[in-house]
Amino acid sequence: MKIGNACRRGLGLASFIKLLVVSSLLAFVPLLRSAHATAVTSTLTVTSEDTSGSTITGYYTVLFDSGGNIVDTGFTPVSFTVTVGQTYTVLVDDYGTFQFVRWSDGGTDRYRDTGMITTDQAITAVYADITAIPAGDSQISVGTVDSFGEISGYYTTLWQNCQDQTQWQNCVMVDECFSPCTFFVTNGQEYQVAVADYGNAYFAHWSDGPLDIARFHDLTVPTTTTTISLTAVYLVLP
Repeated sequence: MKIGNACRRGLGLASFIKLLVVSSLLAFVPLLRSAHATAVTSTLTVTSEDTSGSTITGYYTVLFDSGGNIVDTGFTPVSFTVTVGQTYTVLVDDYGTFQFVRWSDGGTDRYRDTGMITTDQAITAVYADITAIPAGDSQISVGTVDSFGEISGYYTTLWQNCQDQTQWQNCVMVDECFSPCTFFVTNGQEYQVAVADYGNAYFAHWSDGPLDIARFHDLTVPTTTTTISLTAVYLVLP
């Protein structure tokens, strides 16, 4: 369109410029549609398994884009539609007694970078049951009670070489927790378990007998895997 012809047909210069802008935008719309239509997608699949390789399901999974924005969520096994040429991050969550330990290819960060998407991907999160007893070990479960029933939150320690507390320099503290809690110990070894007083609650004896009043409870772990249960009885003073 020539400016002279447009002006002769009664269009002012300002109107003509607006016409040019609108015409340019209308011509560009098909190009935008074409670019959008040609975006290529792939599938990112996330599964989960335990440390023995058995499939486990139902673990919450989040997909982030490169800007840290949540794109999608789901529960394993889950498949996300992703755009080729883009990068994403996958986050998996723990549930119950199962905790994430690694990805099946060895990475240990629960935030997993996919790298630039070029084709379909499949990744597997590996979980461990924190209550499972490792091979060659046993567990000692420690609880605390008073005359009314179970109480909790009492500082509990696991020791070795502490049969004689007068030889304190020989004692080695192995672990600590707050009741009720569990220690994993090596089969065939000797240990001592001790509990602390708190507030107006004082250790009285262990539940296996009113005469077992030694705060440090000696025990020998069997050579085969087992669970040893101990209960410390407290006296609550007014």
